[in-house]
Amino acid sequence: VFNPNHGQAKLHNMTSDRLQNVFLYYREVGDLHWSKGRTEIVNDDGSADSLTIDFAAEYAYKEESDYGYSKLKWALANKVPEGTYEIRVDTECDQLGGPADMDSYSTPILSGVIDLTPPEQYGRALPLRESILVGEEIAVMFTEPVRCDAFDLAVTVHLDEMAMAVCGQRRKCNVEPERVPKTSLHGARCCSDEDKSGIDNWMKNGPDHCNVWSKAKGLQRNCHFAETYEDAEALCEMNGARLCTKDELEANCAVGLGCHSQDLLAWSSDSFESVELGRTDPPIQIVCDGRKVGFQIDPAQINIEDWIGARFTVEMGKINTAGIESPSNVFDMNGNPIARNVKFEKTVGNIDLNQA
Repeated sequence: VFNPNHGQAKLHNMTSDRLQNVFLYYREVGDLHWSKGRTEIVNDDGSADSLTIDFAAEYAYKEESDYGYSKLKWALANKVPEGTYEIRVDTECDQLGGPADMDSYSTPILSGVIDLTPPEQYGRALPLRESILVGEEIAVMFTEPVRCDAFDLAVTVHLDEMAMAVCGQRRKCNVEPERVPKTSLHGARCCSDEDKSGIDNWMKNGPDHCNVWSKAKGLQRNCHFAETYEDAEALCEMNGARLCTKDELEANCAVGLGCHSQDLLAWSSDSFESVELGRTDPPIQIVCDGRKVGFQIDPAQINIEDWIGARFTVEMGKINTAGIESPSNVFDMNGNPIARNVKFEKTVGNIDLNQA
């Protein structure tokens, strides 16, 4: 509240004259009875106390600024049910026996909503299936309508979990190179830029176009046709080498190595970095409709082939990055924030783009 005579004294000091109280009154819309608001204070001994809100009381003295503005917290939780209310502030003075407006004053009535319930996610993110198509709407439902302009959105596409698998012998393999999860199983073929002359099972192919030495047989044991990316990479490192690149495998730099199932795919060293998108990035298109917040990834804004089969995570709410606290969150229409961010993950459907 504002004290129009703050240049002369604070409200509490005026109680030595005629002013007695400055109360906050409230009532639910449609109700005739007015109630006094209450506040909670901490006493000098550390104990808590619940008192009627009185801007002229001694406990409110330090809450009034030098500019005449006084602010007290209205205790609502477990005291005032949620709903639509009217409020007013009344001053009460010593009665002089004259007209009522000489002894009291009521501010104009204000109306507002008391809403202490934060929104929550309702169910799981849609569609319920784990695999989605690029361009398909992904939606989150909430328990009440939410504001669309406030929250942060982060979509992280984990392309770092993918790598290229390539035919071990190009002329004998009809399978095109594939971008596959690093957890899938493929062959291990190793390449080295160092001269491996005279070392068991190392050989150099095509002196005119291959400048690397390669090996597939004898990597800790015989041939390896079903290894994860990390295991294949470790095998090569234990042999003082690395995985062959996609170009080296396609140039037949790792053929004739004594492992005869050369029609199978082998791991290449070609891997990728994760992609991070925010709500303002062009591929992200957000649509809000009451309780639903949906977004799409515009296929025209990305290289779809890079995303096929990739896992991605979504976080919605108050996202802190680089030590900077975000002021954003998912708010309901009355400003209540969601208690925790919405987080989930999906996978981009592994489809054949030539047939799609």
